Amino acid sequence: MINYLKIFLLLFILSFTQEITAQNSKFDSLVTGGIKQIYNIKFPEAERTFRQVIADYPKHPAGRFFLAMIDWWRILINLDSEEYDELFFQKLEDVIYQCDQILDNEPENIDALFFKGGSIGFRGRLRAYRDSWLKAADDGRDALPIVERASELNPNNVDVQLG
Repeated sequence: MINYLKIFLLLFILSFTQEITAQNSKFDSLVTGGIKQIYNIKFPEAERTFRQVIADYPKHPAGRFFLAMIDWWRILINLDSEEYDELFFQKLEDVIYQCDQILDNEPENIDALFFKGGSIGFRGRLRAYRDSWLKAADDGRDALPIVERASELNPNNVDVQLG
């Protein structure tokens, strides 16, 4: 009887592990697909993809961050227009807020550090494009140690290294 219990427990743990891997695989697939949609200037499709990421993974900041990146690319396509600036800033603030909530409970959460640092960094980039130099410099000063901390916690994370 004890052997059957051990086998059952082992199978249960293995099935749970496979479920986590499948969830990570689905998450990675959605995010990668959405990023490709952004690069291919398929913004409505990318927006649907990242809204799906938010729906499926509401506690992860990636969906909100990449929704902001759609607006970033809209801005880059026409830097003379400020049409998307406020929306972009608001989306970045949403990401920063969500990351702060995560970091309050998990100060070493690499994803939260990465997306918070990235959000502040992109906010600074747009401020620099808009000649708001002091605010851009402040954002750079704030973002760099956050991304460096994520790099210290996981030096093999390619995303953080490119961050």
